[in-house]
Amino acid sequence: TRDHGAQLGLYGSTTFRNGDITLDGFFDYNFKPREVVTDLQVDKRIVDGFYLVLEGRYNGFMQGKEWGLGAGLEWKF
Repeated sequence: TRDHGAQLGLYGSTTFRNGDITLDGFFDYNFKPREVVTDLQVDKRIVDGFYLVLEGRYNGFMQGKEWGLGAGLEWKF
């Protein structure tokens, strides 16, 4: 939160198919102002350490542009 206020955050992560697929995300609730920021990400292992990533996000602070989607590559080392 900016300057003052409080925030409640939840985070979770789990894997499927022996770690080939990862699902993780977070949910942040800001009490002042009353806004939500949340994210859900799915990772698919391409080869050891490299993942294709798809992400959806909601940001209540971005008036008129609250929803977003993204795709990319991730390297875990």
